[in-house]
Amino acid sequence: MRTDPKTLWDNFEKIGKKRYVLSAVIMIIIVFFIGDIKEIIFGKMTFGKNQIILKGIELIACTILAYIFSIATWNNIKRQAESQINKEENNRPKIAYCYYCGAELQDGEEVCSNCGKKLEV
Repeated sequence: MRTDPKTLWDNFEKIGKKRYVLSAVIMIIIVFFIGDIKEIIFGKMTFGKNQIILKGIELIACTILAYIFSIATWNNIKRQAESQINKEENNRPKIAYCYYCGAELQDGEEVCSNCGKKLEV
């Protein structure tokens, strides 16, 4: 099922940016290093100086990339939602004349300056 960008953005806002980024980084690290995590748990990994340095570099690089991608995803969803909101606002029908007295209205006006009644779109 596909959701529209505005609904998706509402869900992302409920989660919060910090929580979303943190959970995305943790999930990517777990997926990327699942083999190493299993080796550490079962005691099959040997720790040499070079291997620890390389794993540390991999972990730092993976964390930075996960952070960048999660921020990019967050901003992309936000931009899509803002675009949808702008389209919805621009597609609102404009009222040209007052329903009650027939006076011509200015663009974007919802209250008639002639009779003072509020107009519903």
